[in-house]
Amino acid sequence: MNHYYNKMKIITRILIISFIAWSTFAEKLIADPFSNVNLIAGLISALQQHPLILDFYSENDYELIWFGNNALASQRRAELVNSLQSASFHGLPGKKYQVNSLLSKLSTSDSLFEIGLLEGLFMIAFTEYASDLDTGVLIPSEVDTDIVRQINFKDTDFYIQGLLSRNPYDYFRSLGPQSSEYARLLVEYQKLSEIIRNGGWSNIATDRILRFGDSGDDVVAIRLLEPFTNNFLAYDPWLPSKLLEDNNCKINSLNEIFKKSDVIYVLSSITTKNKHMIDKKLLNLMKQNSCLLILSRANVVNFKDLLKISKKRKIKVATDVFPEEPVKKDDPIRKSKNILFSAHRAGALESVFYEMGEIVFEDLKLINKGLPPKLCRKAELETVRKLRSKPVKIN
Repeated sequence: MNHYYNKMKIITRILIISFIAWSTFAEKLIADPFSNVNLIAGLISALQQHPLILDFYSENDYELIWFGNNALASQRRAELVNSLQSASFHGLPGKKYQVNSLLSKLSTSDSLFEIGLLEGLFMIAFTEYASDLDTGVLIPSEVDTDIVRQINFKDTDFYIQGLLSRNPYDYFRSLGPQSSEYARLLVEYQKLSEIIRNGGWSNIATDRILRFGDSGDDVVAIRLLEPFTNNFLAYDPWLPSKLLEDNNCKINSLNEIFKKSDVIYVLSSITTKNKHMIDKKLLNLMKQNSCLLILSRANVVNFKDLLKISKKRKIKVATDVFPEEPVKKDDPIRKSKNILFSAHRAGALESVFYEMGEIVFEDLKLINKGLPPKLCRKAELETVRKLRSKPVKIN
């Protein structure tokens, strides 16, 4: 947490300098009766692609929310910049909000048009951040068609009115999920961040995720960040032993993996043969204080067994999937102190989406030349016919 607070102190110093300069500029602004024309022109220029926000300003006589000459506007700017700078704290893509660009423009703007432009850019950044934190960056069904959870998206006016009706400090801290699960997730995230800043996990855990170009669907792999161990255990009946061994993995049975490992990653699709493959027999083999991370399909794991054993034995579980999504509010698994939930978006990293786009684009270039694709996975008849994904109820 010290790293986070030091970062905030630096940001605050930058903001103070910028705000002093803006206060001087604002006095000139009030003295100029023709200033509104240029301000409005800048504001309209920024909001051409955001008609709902522009409507808000039009209905309120283009009153400045972020750059008004008052203490409340300064507080809003400070809280927004601090929030954008720490967006990654909530797992949001910080680069999306272009906070460094906003700060640069803030320190160099010296015309009324530029101030109007900044007012619009600040409002765009605010509404995008508030919406992302409130409802998530991704649409669940677009990540995986098996996800049936629907999101109640709110329009920009909802967030703007919320901002105007409350103290900026209180409002920004009210954004985001208010559930106990989310609070616990943030605590664990901070613990993990501190561990990483201090040099990693040493030998507490054993292995790493396997990422082959054509991985099998009955994969149970164990992970640690690669620099910290050379003891990688793996089980995958759809891959030849030599391929696993060539990638520095030791072939083991499921029983041995669950007995020996400190951290176990489950990355399997559901097939005709592996439903509830991870049950009480395997779970009871896990070491005390070991971890199980489930990032694939929920039906690979017997969740009833998982709940019972996570309560009885000292094992920790983190899961990105669940048999029925969203998890019911009264489901007993929500009360388990040893289980953390994620909203089915473990792969929702900006770098992953870019990589997927690059893979598709490179293969399309090959196809355009009359050559076979090399990067995208091929649907093999021998294996694809065994896949059994859960049907989508709501699309």
